[in-house]
Order: sequence, then C-alpha cells, then structure tokens
Amino acid sequence: MAQQQGLLTVTGYVGGNPTQFNREGMPHASSFRLASTRRYFDGRTQQWRDLPTTWITVKAYRGLSESICQSFKKGEPVIVSGVLASESWVDQSGKRQSKLVMEANAAGHDLNYGVSTLRRFAKQNDGQDTRVERTSARDPYARSDRPQEVAPVEVLEERNADPAESWEERPAGMDENAAEAPQEEFGGDGF
Repeated sequence: MAQQQGLLTVTGYVGGNPTQFNREGMPHASSFRLASTRRYFDGRTQQWRDLPTTWITVKAYRGLSESICQSFKKGEPVIVSGVLASESWVDQSGKRQSKLVMEANAAGHDLNYGVSTLRRFAKQNDGQDTRVERTSARDPYARSDRPQEVAPVEVLEERNADPAESWEERPAGMDENAAEAPQEEFGGDGF
C-alpha cells in the first residue's frame, strides 16, 4: 500500500520570528507563521492584483528547527517545502477546533530577493571533527585553475520588515530603481 502525503512548496514572507516549543529533553522544535500572497496581471485593467494573503503555520523539528531559529527573521522572503498535517484540540468552551499546518522538511531564503551564505555545521564522528577545510576561495567545479571572479552584489539597507506592508504596487520583477515596468512576455491575461 502506498503512503499518501501532500508535499508542498510555498514561498512567502516570515510573519514573525520563529518560536521554540520543545520540552526539556525533547528534540528541538519551532514554528513560525508564513504569509503567502499570490499576484496576477489583470489584462483588462493592465494592473497587477493581489489575491488575499494565505497565512500558514510552519513547524520544524530537530536540526532544521535549530537552523530556522538562527536564520529566519520577521519579514524575510523564504521558501519552505513540507507536508500538510492536521492538528485538533478542544477550546475553552469545549468546542473541537482544527487547523492545517505545514511540517517542513526543507527551508531557506528565497534567492529571488537577495543573496545568502551557507555556514555548514561541523559534523562529529566519534568525537572527531570531520569538517572539510577549503584552502582556496575557488569554485570546486570550475574548469580553470584561476580563481572565479564574482560579480559584486549591492547590499541594500533593510526595509520595512512587516510582510503586510512589504508589498508595493509595482509589477513583480520590477526593480524599485527601474524607470519603467518590464514588458509582459505572455498573453494579455498574464498566463
């Protein structure tokens, strides 16, 4: 018999700093709220439109949870992959409640909106550090022995971290410093 799981990948903004909820002696566990707003181009009005924001509770466990707590901050664009789960409880009035949550199995910053640097963990093997030290700053997959030149990246000052206020009325993909909107590649309805 096949096991059925609803694997999802969702992009959005961190709605609040991740919070830990693990108990003493239990594996690390945390959760955060993810705000995801779909946009589409309305061909009739020639404007971009937002659909209602979907708020998702994301839970993570063990090493992923620790990394999320150290990496994610409110307002940052992220991409999360995981499975849907249902949680149910009885509220104070005795009424049964339930909600869908996403149990993350992978998460990271959405690199459509910035750059990121990975800091690897040192893995322990019988008490010995098995971390591989890189002796050069070269790309290990480069075909040349010369160091790779990396294009400079302009670091922008942090703007408003409130995801509800981070959407501006400009077409997706339009740089805030651009003089005009990008040309639509698809048909008039944006699809």
